[in-house]
Amino acid sequence: MENVVSKEFTEILMCPQCKSDLEVSEKGNLLCKGCHEEYEIIKDIPVMLPASVRRTNEFIQFYNKLYRPNSSRDNVSRERKTTLSYLRKNLPSVSKVVLDMGGGEGVYARELAKQAEKVIVVDLSLPRLIRLSQAKGGNIVTICGDIQTLLLKIRVDVILGIAVLEHIPNPKQALINFKSLLKDEGKVCLYVPVLNLPFPKMTVFLYRRLRRFNVKQIEKQHLRIWSTKGLMADLDGAGFAVENKEFTSILTEFRRIPSSLVSFCQKFGFMDKLLAQGMHLICVHK
Repeated sequence: MENVVSKEFTEILMCPQCKSDLEVSEKGNLLCKGCHEEYEIIKDIPVMLPASVRRTNEFIQFYNKLYRPNSSRDNVSRERKTTLSYLRKNLPSVSKVVLDMGGGEGVYARELAKQAEKVIVVDLSLPRLIRLSQAKGGNIVTICGDIQTLLLKIRVDVILGIAVLEHIPNPKQALINFKSLLKDEGKVCLYVPVLNLPFPKMTVFLYRRLRRFNVKQIEKQHLRIWSTKGLMADLDGAGFAVENKEFTSILTEFRRIPSSLVSFCQKFGFMDKLLAQGMHLICVHK
């Protein structure tokens, strides 16, 4: 059974180091035909990271230690519900192949898998993927890998990057990789934290406090927070055009502010942009 699973991965994956094809090793793992690096398959999840990187990369170790499973797989926060609503409104009703980059436990993947032919979930955290694999459907494929370097033999219809770019060392490289993996008519859906208020350092400090994060922890998690202008420049540099965008308001972090006031501010473009704490976007090839 393991060899059948391994063979399936050779048909969609390439070696992230030398871009060569893969074959099934004697151990049932994936072996690069070029550089001969062997990639383990753990509980039907290929780990597309060289063994030396997994042992020494502090970034990977931090996220594996940080992971704490939710008490319920069905626990969906208000922010995730907002994102799910955005996906339903702005993505094609049926997609052949969806690539969920940094998809974790598959909150969005499981929703999109109801209509897509196949959903490929990629994440650095093996514990998260193992948890997803315990509840995934037959059309969800899980891969442990780096979204900045992942290589596929196929090109996909939709790429998700929900609250992931801010967590990685080189988001520009990830966007360039997204472009190479996307079909010509494909779409990329992102959620990215943005702040447009004056005095950036003070704003970032208040942002972290308002969201009730441990500051030392958030400094390790959020490696970057964009302004709208900076984000648009990065997307343009990676070869993407923005087809649709919606801001999420920082006012939602104040529990005593009524939703009617938030909605009122959103009616005015400059207020919506000024008070943004994040942005949903649909991007296409330029």
